[in-house]
Amino acid sequence: MNIVIVGAGHGGKKLIEMFNEMENISIKLVIDKDFKSPGVILAKELNIKYSSEIDDIQSNVDILVDVTGSEAVRSILEKNYRDKTIIDSTAAALMVTMVDKQKEANEMLDEKLHVINETSIKLENEIANVSKGIKVLNEITNNLNNASSESKEYIDKTDELAVAINKITQRMKILGLNANIEAARAGEHGRGFSIVANEVQKMSDETANFALEIANLLKSIGIENENIVNEIVTLDDVVAEQNIMSDSLNLIVNEL
Repeated sequence: MNIVIVGAGHGGKKLIEMFNEMENISIKLVIDKDFKSPGVILAKELNIKYSSEIDDIQSNVDILVDVTGSEAVRSILEKNYRDKTIIDSTAAALMVTMVDKQKEANEMLDEKLHVINETSIKLENEIANVSKGIKVLNEITNNLNNASSESKEYIDKTDELAVAINKITQRMKILGLNANIEAARAGEHGRGFSIVANEVQKMSDETANFALEIANLLKSIGIENENIVNEIVTLDDVVAEQNIMSDSLNLIVNEL
């Protein structure tokens, strides 16, 4: 579709900008008496033909757009170009208003897109920080799991040792008791041996108390180790939730 714009003031310039971006419309001529008008200057930049005479309008034109607002210009167009579609100044003014609104909407959209872009960048940075935090938490969780497993192994081995000490203690008690019996039978000659037997029993009692303390300590350590395991499970759940949140945020940012 070929058009001619008559009047190249600010309104004409806006229409040139609008029509120039449309694929199916070709601006064949821009008419204005003032070659320094905004529309003529733009026509020069866009390599669009311009003229000061209405008579230069050619027959291959489909639409004439009158932006002058002049009754004289309108009369000439209607008289000489009855076979053309003529858009008068009122309709042209409406078109200019629409162009202004569209431009304003585009500027607002660009501004919003700029804000969205900046927000997306910030979100990407925050997600990157969250991902780093999740990685650190995973490492901590793995280290705690390893430490907990090793601690349980040490507890089991120490518990076996405590059981062995208890067995030795029981044997020492029996040995001390038998020694006392034999010392009593020996009478005066077994007095020194009786002293040794008493010391063996005393040492046996002390060892038994020590073994009991170890057992109680191991029990406490075992409870704390279970608490650590429970905390690790909770931490695993937190990490899993953070991974889900991070993936969701990444999806939102990518969509933006």
